[in-house]
Amino acid sequence: MKNLLSLAMCILLVTGLQLQASAQPTDHTPTQNEQVQDSDVFTPSLSKASILQKKPRTTTQTVLNKMAATVQNLPLFGFIDDWYYTRYRFGGTTKKGVDCSSFTLQLFRDVYQISLPRTARQQYEISIKVNEEEMQEGDLVFFNTRGGISHVGVYLVNGYFVHASSSRGVMVSNIREPYFSKRFLGARRIVGPMNGLL
Repeated sequence: MKNLLSLAMCILLVTGLQLQASAQPTDHTPTQNEQVQDSDVFTPSLSKASILQKKPRTTTQTVLNKMAATVQNLPLFGFIDDWYYTRYRFGGTTKKGVDCSSFTLQLFRDVYQISLPRTARQQYEISIKVNEEEMQEGDLVFFNTRGGISHVGVYLVNGYFVHASSSRGVMVSNIREPYFSKRFLGARRIVGPMNGLL
C-alpha cells in the first residue's frame, strides 16, 4: 500500500511535465556507449524537485509521465507497479514467472473483478471487437507473434499497453512500435461492469 501511495503521489507530481514525444522500442538494450544511470530511473520516492529537473530517460518513466494526466485508475497503476519486470515463463501463473494470458487474467481479476479464461485465444473469443480509434483503458490487445492469436496485453492510454513480454517480462510497450504494429491483430473489449456494458 505504501508503494501504491508513493506511486500515486509521483504520478500527480509529474502531470505538469512537458515531455518529448518518443516512440523508441521498449526492447532496446543499452549499448556500451549508452548507460542508464540509477538516478535516471523512475522511483516512487523521488522528490518533486528532482523529478522536475530530470528529462525522462527510461521507457517506464516516460510512460508513467504520459499516462499520469489521463489515467486515473490507481488500482491499475498499483497492479502494474507490483508486477513490473516479473519474468516471463510459458504457462507461469505467479510472480516467479507469468505468461501473457495469465497476466491479463490476473489483472482483470484483481483490478476489475472480472474472471477471464486462461488462454489468449479464449480471451479473444469471449471479447467483442473494438476499432483502434475507440480503444480505452482495459481493452485487450492481441498480436500474432507465433502464428494466430499468440500474445495479449491490456490497453492503457495513448497506444500504450501492459503485457508479459517473452523477452523482458511484465512491461509497458506501445502498439505503434514497429515490432508490435506489424503483428497487431486488433483490440477487443470484455463486456462487463468496468465499461457499463453489463
